[in-house]
Amino acid sequence: MAKKIQVKISMTREELTLQAEMLVHKDKMSYAEAICHLCEQRMIDPIDMAKLVKGPLKSKLEADDRNCWSWNCILLKRNMMRLNITLRQI
Repeated sequence: MAKKIQVKISMTREELTLQAEMLVHKDKMSYAEAICHLCEQRMIDPIDMAKLVKGPLKSKLEADDRNCWSWNCILLKRNMMRLNITLRQI
């Protein structure tokens, strides 16, 4: 008989929206920067996090006039995060 493996969801869509809104308003981040920050904090790949970006949060992200630069920031930080993990393992 195969064992069932339970995987805890690290962040829900509602949690992402709430925490991103808090960072945008409290810390004056752009929406993309807030999502990037949450990716780093929770150690979630931005590509996986992007699957949670829907509805009003997606509209706000698209409307953010700084999002082109910020998405490049996300990709750069993701690659740096992976490099850092690799260097720690050496």
